[in-house]
Amino acid sequence: MQERTQYLFIDSAKCLGEPYDFSFHLPSHAIKCDGKKERLRISLIKWTCRHDWYVIRSPYNYFICRYNGVNISMTIPEGNYTYTDLALKLKELLNANKASLGESGTINVSYSPITNKFKFTFSTPSSVRYLQFPVEKCNCFGFTSGVLYAMNTVLNSEVPINFYGEDERLLIYLDGIHAENGKSLTHQADNKLNDHGTILASVLVNNEPFETLVYEDDGTLYGHYISERALIGHLKIRILTTAGINADFVPHSHIVLRVDVIKNDKQREINLMNHLENIEDYVKLLLISQNIGGNNLPPSNEKITS
Repeated sequence: MQERTQYLFIDSAKCLGEPYDFSFHLPSHAIKCDGKKERLRISLIKWTCRHDWYVIRSPYNYFICRYNGVNISMTIPEGNYTYTDLALKLKELLNANKASLGESGTINVSYSPITNKFKFTFSTPSSVRYLQFPVEKCNCFGFTSGVLYAMNTVLNSEVPINFYGEDERLLIYLDGIHAENGKSLTHQADNKLNDHGTILASVLVNNEPFETLVYEDDGTLYGHYISERALIGHLKIRILTTAGINADFVPHSHIVLRVDVIKNDKQREINLMNHLENIEDYVKLLLISQNIGGNNLPPSNEKITS
């Protein structure tokens, strides 16, 4: 049963490091518990930041067209695009390279608001051409993987365009907790996501409100039990993509950490087992004493033989 709770309010702009990798100092003995009867559990209950990064951004702002065994990579300027604007930009880039793609006419890229898909059209039939999009952002172009898509004159998006994948997330980690004696603590996570043992939150990017990213939880989804009786030193927050890359596009954010002081059920179980063993030993001695009569005891000067 939870006994008491403390909250840490963190503004990454006032911490050391980058918005996606920062640390802050925790005063000595600010958060502690009775190590024999209690333990600490830390969790993240709120995280917010501005959603002000570019939809099309490096290093995934490119696509490749292969013709006659030659790959031509085209870079899309970073920015926020409507689907129609992105279609026009793709058309511009393809036509700027049409001579190398076996095209003597005009290459067209159209967007259909009905199907929410792109259509790539070459006007000059030729040998097979291929289009390839970055696997991490292939959904931005309406495709499901980063493979080479073969075409002669026409290629349609496989699926509706989605600038943010349904499972595009940011992972928030907590590192660098230290005990009073300076040793690193071992986290004991309630839940793990793909062996990410120090994760505090998995934040869905494609979620309302789109202007601001908001993560809220009651602290039960991801949490870490701390094996020492106090937190001291520097805590470190890291924000990564699901690919394990630093989310260096994330601006400064605000975080609320929750630290619960709870009864140490594990220690209570150990103590209970010790008590049960002591009771068992006592009962055995009691039974022995009740079944050995005084007349059956050998005289003190008699030798005992087996």
